Amino acid sequence: MPLPINIFNDDEPVEPTPLDGVEATNNGEHGVLVLKTHCEHPAIARDAAKENFVVLLHVKAPVAAAAEVSESERAPLDLVTVLDISGSMEGPKLGLLKQAMGFVIDHLGSHDRLSIVTFSCTAQRIIRLSRMTDGGKALAKSAVESLFAEGSTNIGDGLRVAVEVLDGRRHKNAVASVILLSDGQDNHLGGYYVPVGGAKNYIDLVPQSMRCRDDNRALTVHTFGFGVDHDAAAMHAIAEATGGTFSFIQNHAVVREKKKTNNPRLSRPERKKKPNKLVSGPEWLK
Repeated sequence: MPLPINIFNDDEPVEPTPLDGVEATNNGEHGVLVLKTHCEHPAIARDAAKENFVVLLHVKAPVAAAAEVSESERAPLDLVTVLDISGSMEGPKLGLLKQAMGFVIDHLGSHDRLSIVTFSCTAQRIIRLSRMTDGGKALAKSAVESLFAEGSTNIGDGLRVAVEVLDGRRHKNAVASVILLSDGQDNHLGGYYVPVGGAKNYIDLVPQSMRCRDDNRALTVHTFGFGVDHDAAAMHAIAEATGGTFSFIQNHAVVREKKKTNNPRLSRPERKKKPNKLVSGPEWLK
């Protein structure tokens, strides 16, 4: 029986970027394309025949009037967090998850948008894709703090809903990414209940639209494994299939360490490490 398709087209409009509406002008150097050529031969005799010679072309792009952007700034981000609230996350794991989400929310700017998806037996979106203004952050933190753990674990459904959130957007920021926070102990692989310890093909947890094909990744998923008993094979397989990274959150000290970092890597996906390397939370966020 096919799963129902959700249409999430209620995303909050993106914040205009500093360059929106800027028109190129010919005042000074702004808006001027500078083109210079350097020929191998300054001159060729009129009666001389030469079919091939080298020309060096130098092109300088126009500078936008409002483009004084430092290297530390980045493109706006659309982020979907997929949170495991199944029974296996009850206790310290859920506390760690909430603390980690607080860190994520704190490090998003007003130009970034966040949506929160939770899953146990099934998945649901609890926060629409919203700008992380002060009000947006308060709403997201309140939703996270209200979470409680129960039920079985259906990672595949959580990722499926994350795809639907991003596919349904009316507006789009320059970068989109997904992070999965879970102990990885899935028991609904392929939509059917599978006892813990059963044979699994973890790639089936990843929707087709998320998987890398010919080095072109459709949607990156960064995975965070919670607890010493997390299923590292599942979390690694999901990250590798999507070109993401796999990090391990063992205890509160790891989350506290991340708070010392001012530029979280979750907002800089273009700088992520190779997907087949296990890294700790703090290292991934540097």
